[in-house]
Amino acid sequence: MALGASAGKILGMILGQGLGPVIPGAMAGVASSFALMPLMQTLLFGVESDDPLAFGTISAFLLLVGPLACYLPALCM
Repeated sequence: MALGASAGKILGMILGQGLGPVIPGAMAGVASSFALMPLMQTLLFGVESDDPLAFGTISAFLLLVGPLACYLPALCM
């Protein structure tokens, strides 16, 4: 893969480049969902569009899946 690079440095490089878009993407997703909340209230029936539990659960899930999606392929290197 790289001359003179240890396995730990390569793993760190892959994780660093892979996780770079995860946090800004999660923040942009939450911000856009709050911006589109009035539209979603017209489309949802029987569900509150501003449910904090849903926002927190989905955000936490995505922030856990992002590192896992970077780490598992990096182990195969």
